[in-house]
Amino acid sequence: MKKRVFFAAAGLVAAVLAFGPESAFARGTKAGTGNVVNIAGSGSPKPYQYLDDKGQLLGYDVEVANEIAKRIGVTLHWEQTEFPGLFLGLDANKYQIVANNLSKTEARAAKYVYGEEYYLRNRDIIVVKKGTTGIRAVDDLVGKKVPTIPEGNTYSLFLQKYNEEHPNAKIDIVFTEANAVEQINGVALGQFDALIVERIIADQVIKETGAELDLVDIPEETAETIAPAKSYFLFSQSGAALRGKWDAALREMIADGTLKALSLKYFDYDYSR
Repeated sequence: MKKRVFFAAAGLVAAVLAFGPESAFARGTKAGTGNVVNIAGSGSPKPYQYLDDKGQLLGYDVEVANEIAKRIGVTLHWEQTEFPGLFLGLDANKYQIVANNLSKTEARAAKYVYGEEYYLRNRDIIVVKKGTTGIRAVDDLVGKKVPTIPEGNTYSLFLQKYNEEHPNAKIDIVFTEANAVEQINGVALGQFDALIVERIIADQVIKETGAELDLVDIPEETAETIAPAKSYFLFSQSGAALRGKWDAALREMIADGTLKALSLKYFDYDYSR
């Protein structure tokens, strides 16, 4: 069931509303009209997006978007849905914006509208069980069990392209519905041999669970072929008119240090630039 979350643009404090046609939202302002903007995210992984013990949707993506909304005077109606549903919602103009730590791809750019300003610059790494030897680069993943989701995210596309280009030396891709945190835990438990993932997520899992893992740096030139390091907001065609104001507010946040402060708050490191 999709969890619907409503945020007032007057501040960054979120109030989770009840589900169903008789929810407080349904009785109040109608989403997608006036100054209300429909925005969606997958609700994971932490610290990008997550639900606290009160059911409030929090995280870096969420707080950055809410601060932008506050500055341009719109109210965000948040909906949490599975990763494929984000794009289905954009296609149907159900959502005007998706905030989900998305990098730029040609396929997405052909259908949707990216913001001009990025709000996060990350780094991909290889995660292996502590003490693992022999995996120091992408080519060392040949014959190894490496998980990824099947819906065509950047890691899935990279792994499949690698196998197409190396028909006699393939990576053993394991398609799974498990999210990134679960995949990392699978590596720690020996279910998978390795995982390509963002360093932010791996650091968070180690911090929270104490998982015994080694992190292998990927050279920047290789990392850029896996997934572009910069993350952008994605707009539907119906939401494209909002992009100018949205980007302008984001530039203000970069200039006045707000974006850096939010990065330090959630990651203990400045990934804003």
